[in-house]
Amino acid sequence: MSAAYLYAAAFEGGIVKVGRSTRPRKRIGEHEDRLSCAGIRLLDRYVVECQGDATLAEAFVIDRCAGIADGVRQREWFYGLQFSTACALIDEACAMQFDEAAEDSPIKAILAIVEACGSQVAVAKQAGYTKATISAIVRGRRGITPSMALVLEQVGHANGVAVTCEKLCPSFDWLAASRAPSPSVVRLVIGHTALSRAPNR
Repeated sequence: MSAAYLYAAAFEGGIVKVGRSTRPRKRIGEHEDRLSCAGIRLLDRYVVECQGDATLAEAFVIDRCAGIADGVRQREWFYGLQFSTACALIDEACAMQFDEAAEDSPIKAILAIVEACGSQVAVAKQAGYTKATISAIVRGRRGITPSMALVLEQVGHANGVAVTCEKLCPSFDWLAASRAPSPSVVRLVIGHTALSRAPNR
């Protein structure tokens, strides 16, 4: 398996790009070429190899940067963020021993939804949860309940992500819920009065 890296790139105009790549210098070069067409020069770059799960490390950095920056574009481009701050967050994330998440894990599923929506804030807004709740799920500090899985599944589908409630909350017996005789029973089993749809499995 190729090594994974987190990187930060500082551009003119107070623009900072953070991201994840197995070929970070090539990736930064691609960003540099694209922005140079608009007359925006690359000022500095920073690259660190991840010790744990790079996907989770990247999510940690993006989450923290979004909470500090004055503005965010396309999830990974920040305005009003000190380059040194982004570098320090990358150091912190790459040193953390994030347990590698399996491809079919709930964390991978929620990360797919976050990427499609553009940010954890956007997911939280669409799902009706706090940003802290989504952040805790992404970091693996909070599990996804059956009722949350149904809501997040709908958010994912609305944004073009074919994620399922089974993947978001694999510990729940969705087959039993789908066999419930009526929507009211499904609401009782799942514990969410706002949702009456039994998964069609």
